[in-house]
Amino acid sequence: MALNDASFCCGLCQPVIFGQDYLSGETEFLINGKVRYGRDTKPVLLTPATHLPQPPPDCLWHCLVPIDCMWETRIPFAEWQNPPFPWVPPEPGKMERPLYTVDDLAALVRDFKAAGGGVTFNVGIFQEGSLGADTVAQLAELASRIRRE
Repeated sequence: MALNDASFCCGLCQPVIFGQDYLSGETEFLINGKVRYGRDTKPVLLTPATHLPQPPPDCLWHCLVPIDCMWETRIPFAEWQNPPFPWVPPEPGKMERPLYTVDDLAALVRDFKAAGGGVTFNVGIFQEGSLGADTVAQLAELASRIRRE
């Protein structure tokens, strides 16, 4: 069980309640495969191995990060989010392009996996159920790379 308190978006890395199984891990942006922690102009970059305080041992590290659109398609980044790159609106009928490289996503997975945690990628979905072709190709490449490591 995880309760979502916006975790990394708000600079938090402790469970909301006693007995929580894993962190909600909600984040907004990555920088070089690291979680941008907090919304300051000079944010801290989080990895489970280096971040203090650590969650209790019975609460797993987890990261939830949008990788193509920001929680829903065609929604621009807000100024307060201080995105590390500009929002580029998609063409009508298209999904936003992936925000990160495969190297960035692989580094994120590696960091959280090394700490015994997990990663969830939030992927935009069209009303009829399809995903962005660029995102699907990127996830296939990422899966292939992770299998080789």
